Order: sequence, then structure tokens, then C-alpha cells
Amino acid sequence: MLKSKKIKSLVLLTFATVALVGCDDEVRLPTNYEDPIFTVSEDQSVYGNDWEKYYNSVSSSSEIYSKLADKLLLKIADVAHNYSDGNGSKVYAVTPDYFKGSVADQYDKAAALKAENNLSVKAQKSLVDTVKAGTYSKDNLFIEKKYAQYLKENYYYLDVNTADFDAQGKLLTPYLEFDKVFANADNPVYQTYMEKEVMDEMKINYLTAEYIYTKSYASIGNTNARKVQIIALTDRSDEPGAAKNLLNAYINDYVMGEKRDDDFSILSRLWKGITKSTADEVALGRYGNEIVLSSEEEAWLRTNDILPENSIYDDSSSSTLTGKVLADKKKLERGKDDYNFVDSSLESSYTGAYAYDIETGIRKAIDDIATKNLVTEGIYLSSSGISNVPSDLSSRIFSPKLSTNKNTIKEMKEHPGTKKDISLYGKDGYRYLTVADSSTGTNDDIIYYDASSKTYYLTRLLDVVDTSSLAINSSTSVYDTAEKKEQIAREIAYVMSTTGSYKTNSAVYWFSRTKFKYTDEDFLEYM
Repeated sequence: MLKSKKIKSLVLLTFATVALVGCDDEVRLPTNYEDPIFTVSEDQSVYGNDWEKYYNSVSSSSEIYSKLADKLLLKIADVAHNYSDGNGSKVYAVTPDYFKGSVADQYDKAAALKAENNLSVKAQKSLVDTVKAGTYSKDNLFIEKKYAQYLKENYYYLDVNTADFDAQGKLLTPYLEFDKVFANADNPVYQTYMEKEVMDEMKINYLTAEYIYTKSYASIGNTNARKVQIIALTDRSDEPGAAKNLLNAYINDYVMGEKRDDDFSILSRLWKGITKSTADEVALGRYGNEIVLSSEEEAWLRTNDILPENSIYDDSSSSTLTGKVLADKKKLERGKDDYNFVDSSLESSYTGAYAYDIETGIRKAIDDIATKNLVTEGIYLSSSGISNVPSDLSSRIFSPKLSTNKNTIKEMKEHPGTKKDISLYGKDGYRYLTVADSSTGTNDDIIYYDASSKTYYLTRLLDVVDTSSLAINSSTSVYDTAEKKEQIAREIAYVMSTTGSYKTNSAVYWFSRTKFKYTDEDFLEYM
């Protein structure tokens, strides 16, 4: 039984408030329950204009009980991990679960992270995702001051001075993280907001994950979870096969060659194709280094005939996404010079039906390329699948044919390009999903093509989990230490915490282990 004095004192304090309304014959309300809410003239009356109806309405709401239950669970979350010896710790600081690499292959790197940072990393990502939705943007630029104004107007406890926040705007590209998205990232307003509005739900998720890990461990392996990185390159409509040509060159040099790209950020830049000269010409200073090609990457594209040998011809010969926009720009400029070459449909497309000029339209089109996220990554459960990839590809990712045997994996690593199940390892050390059970011995083995969307997919399998791989006494699992098993199992348990009935079952479990003194039968019934 949990015997924390901290929890018991909270329970007594909180339930003293709840006891204002119970199932006794006498309803206990604050002393002003007969007073009117609004002052009106003597000859007027307002229905329900007394605090008694207000108190009864509020206190009978299941939302109040839900919030109360959450408050208790948050206190439990602070002490529930390893509580058997009476010195439990925070369930949200057990293992560092924000490591993006493979637990099976790169656990030592994960071990260097601090589990205490789990909440802040997740909360910061939540804020970044929120502002990337565009609500606080103008002309594709995130205006931090606009977001600060929103916080000031909606959260009374925040001491927001909007003059402290950036008003210039920033283009939010996929690889920008919290400290790059927010110019004033260290402002205490953000930390206070995250602690009060974002982290509580995450703490309860961690508490649920703790329940899953300690009381339903077998269910973790049953999810057949996968940690993946998937990049999707949709072909250019005017140049079919351009994406495939890039992927072939990339696989030769980055997957089976000596170059490295640990998160597909380089491949994303290569396909988007925003050169420094294009960035300077279209919008000087608008595009950061995370999206503009480096000189080395630009040279690689030219070597592989994806960019023309001479940059003078980039606007007509580049086989990248930006190359399509530059080719359209050239057509529109020709139409300006010669009426016979006017393309009204193209003009309308690049001017928002003539709402702005062509130059602005070109810049907006490149903005769209720069901000588009081509990569899907994270942990996914077989029961949910992966919604933004073709169903056949999703099914193959969760195939039971994928091995978790360390000897099989070792053999594939030692012989890059050789498959032993339905995957193979590249020389870059990453495991790639193959598209068919038979092998062609070419790059086509790992390039999945969806004809309906004309999109090519390259899938990295960072972690593959099944019941045998997490078995405590398994000697053949690729997770060959207890630390590796716990690391990946807890990561998956957190994903599971928001699915099915786990959250309800977890709450029942933790409350059943805590000595509560219920003074409100309505709350007891709610529980």
C-alpha cells in the first residue's frame, strides 16, 4: 500500500472541499449560497440568480471529479516508481525516452541522456507542434509576439510582457527545435505555461505507463511495436522518375556508401533542392541552414546530374522540388515579355487568383517546400498502424516475419545488403524494410512505390519488438541486456498509455493501493 504522508494529507485536504456536496440529507454549501449572483432592480427577476444553483451545478459536474482524480494521480506520480521500499521516485524520470535512435543498436548513446529531462523535452515539442499549425503566423512566418499575446489573454497567471517577444517572424521548418523556434525560449512564461497546462497530462501518461510496465508487461510485447523513420518523396508531375533517380543516388552513397544521414534531414534537403543562390534571390535571410543546401550537398547533386553542372541553368534543369518552381518562374517571366506565351492557369496558381504578385507567389511556393515535413518518425503499435503511409506498407512494417533474434541481426549487419528476413542492413548501420520477400539485388529492394500517389518511400526500422524480444529470460533477443529491454519497453508503454482502457485501469490500480478516506459518495460512485 502506498503510505506517503504527502498523498494522505492531500487527500484529506482535497476531500474536505469535495465534502461541500455529498449524499447526506443536509447539503453543505458556502455561507453565501442564498445571495444573488447579479444585482437587479426590485421589480425584475433573473432565473437562477443565486449562488446555491451555481454551487450545485458546478459541484455535481463529473468534470470536477475528473479534475480532482487527476490531482490525486499527479501526486501519486511523484512517488510511485519503485515504492516497495517506501522511498519511491517520479515515474516520469525513470529512463530517458527522448532518444531518437535505435535502442537495440545505439543504447549507449541513450544512456548519456538525462531522464529528468523527459517532461521538458515532450512539453517543448508540444509547444513547437502547436505553433507550427499556423494559427500564430502571418505570411508563413511564425510571429512569437502573437503567440505571447494569446497566452496573455487566456492564462491570467502568466506575467506576459509582449514587448519581450519577437515580432519579426520566422519560417518554421521541420528540423527546428524549441530553442530555435522561440527567439525568447528562456522566458519563464513558457516554463510556467508548460508546467501548468502541458506537463500534467504527460505525468498521468507516465503513471499509466508505469502501471503497464509493472502490471501488464506482457501486453507491451503483444503490441508488435515498431520505432521507424520513413521518408516519402512524391514525384514531380512534370518529371516522372525524378524522385526515384535521387533515391538511387542517395542509396548508393549514403546507405551503401560512406556518407551519413542519421535522420533523413540530408535527403529531405536534397529533394527540396533550395540552393543558397535561390534562397538569396527569392527571400534573403528567410531560409536557415537547416533547409538550404550546403556547398557539399549542392556539389553532390551536380555530380549526380540532379542539379545541372552549371548553376546558371538551375532554373530550367534542376530535378528537385524547387527546380519545378524555378521552371514555372521562367515560364511566367516569358509570359510577361511576350503575350503569346502567357499561361493564365499558371499565373492564377502563383498569384492566388491574382491576390498578390508573381514574385510573392514564387516565394510562397518555396516556403511550402521548405516547411513540408517529408519524414514520419516515432513508435507505432500494430493495432493502430501508421496512418499517413499506404496500408500495404504499414502492414509490412508490422509483419511478424521481421526477426528480433540477435544472431540473425548480427549476420545481416556483417553482410550489408543481405537479407535474412524481410529487411536488410545498409553500410550506414541502419536496418531497412524490403518491399518484397524475394530479392533483386538492386536498390529497388528497399524503395517502396505507391502508384496511386506517385510517392516513393524509404523505411528505416530502428526498433522491432515482439513478445520474445522482451522476454525477461531471453538469451537470443536483440535487446540483450536488462537495460535495453527496460528502455524500449518503457518507451512503448508510454505510447500505449493513451490507447484502449489502460488509463482507466491504471487509475483504479493506483487508487486501490492508496488509503483514501471518502467523504463524498458521489465521488466514490464516479470513481
